[in-house]
Amino acid sequence: MNPYHLSIDSNRVSLSSDGDTALVTVKLLDANEGGVANQTVNLAINDPRSSTSINGASELTTNEFGEAVFEVSMKKLTGTLTAPIAPITVTAKQTTANGATTTQTSQIQVHTPTALAPQLDLKIKASKDKLNVRGDAVEVSVLVTDMDVSSQAGKAVTLTIPQYRDNGAYIRGASTLESDENGWVKFTVVLDEALQTAGYDFVNQDLTVQAVVKDDQNTERRQSFVMDVVPSEVPNAIGSIAVSLNPTTTGSTDNGVYYTKEGSVQVVDVDGKPIANQDIVMDIRPTRYVVGSWIYAIAKDPWDRTQNPVELKGEFPFEDLKDWVGPNADFFPLSGITPSLNPVQNFATTCTIDSATTTWTANGQALRVVRFIGDSDSNPYTASYRTDELGRFDFKVEYPKANAHWVTVEIGAKASLAQTPIRGYTSFTLSAVSSDYASDGSYAPNQVSPYTTCTN
Repeated sequence: MNPYHLSIDSNRVSLSSDGDTALVTVKLLDANEGGVANQTVNLAINDPRSSTSINGASELTTNEFGEAVFEVSMKKLTGTLTAPIAPITVTAKQTTANGATTTQTSQIQVHTPTALAPQLDLKIKASKDKLNVRGDAVEVSVLVTDMDVSSQAGKAVTLTIPQYRDNGAYIRGASTLESDENGWVKFTVVLDEALQTAGYDFVNQDLTVQAVVKDDQNTERRQSFVMDVVPSEVPNAIGSIAVSLNPTTTGSTDNGVYYTKEGSVQVVDVDGKPIANQDIVMDIRPTRYVVGSWIYAIAKDPWDRTQNPVELKGEFPFEDLKDWVGPNADFFPLSGITPSLNPVQNFATTCTIDSATTTWTANGQALRVVRFIGDSDSNPYTASYRTDELGRFDFKVEYPKANAHWVTVEIGAKASLAQTPIRGYTSFTLSAVSSDYASDGSYAPNQVSPYTTCTN
């Protein structure tokens, strides 16, 4: 992979068909936008009229600023030019010692001596110089200026992707926008591997975008820009997947039937660096369940044990000491109107699930009650995800309120890093929302376990 990228600038937006010359500056840049000196760059010209050439060598060495300046000359044309007049395309290329190339293109318009040259120019830059072939997004910024390089606000700029049918790239949002007060227009271009034509060699073709603007004379100015598309790096086979759930918040669906829980998966390599664009498959497996019930009873100690003999802290029915008591938690049962002196366990039975033999049901009730749901357009109702640039993605699960607390599941994520499978998981006992439990003990969404037997 070539570590550099190129930019092209010209002192002339358009050349006259009566004969004209432009100075084309090619700049070789590193990842920090610094000029790279003492490197060879080439310039090639594509003029459909075969009337334009380079005065001097087409291969130059960059100076201390990373620049190489070429003189491009167009000879006088004979005959009549018919609209639309095709532009001149200049292509710069740099090749590293190991044969990796990077290219950039730009266009110079052509006008007749009697026609007005374009009064606007376009300069294009991208938020990143390398795009991942397996999926990526980049912000493309277009600056509109006049011939004195003064930014122009309120100009309609259209961005196109000439090869969109094959490369699967698309513009997120409108493709025509007006320049802001500083002359800038910003577009987001998305690369989606799933939309690419089968067999399309995106890495060698790279991504070309083209911006178009018209001046007050309706003269069109076009400018192209190329971004490097690079292969997805093969990550180190030694990596790890971490699956996490929101420890504090449980959501509820609008219909009041289900709880929801948000989570996130992170994939890192052996050095702790995030692994982006990694395909991950999620799974959920119940591992155990509980037979029992919640009861509304005296949960706080009703006896003042600082006294000898001990004394009751309140009076029957001790409502201020009552609360919901979960499975295997302690409470103080009443004997008539008097609480017991010692706590009693709200007995419940925990049942294990053997994935090799289970039917995934117990007394006819489903154990597989948790499912993945989509929390965004990028993660629809699916168990397959792809990590973002931070090596992670978010997910959401949903389960019936009636099963809360009674089922424990293992939420897993697996991937293959350099053909080596890895898996991460977290164990989760289905949580509930405390506000769903009536404060007077009249109702709880999961008061009795759906399960009555450990046979599954």
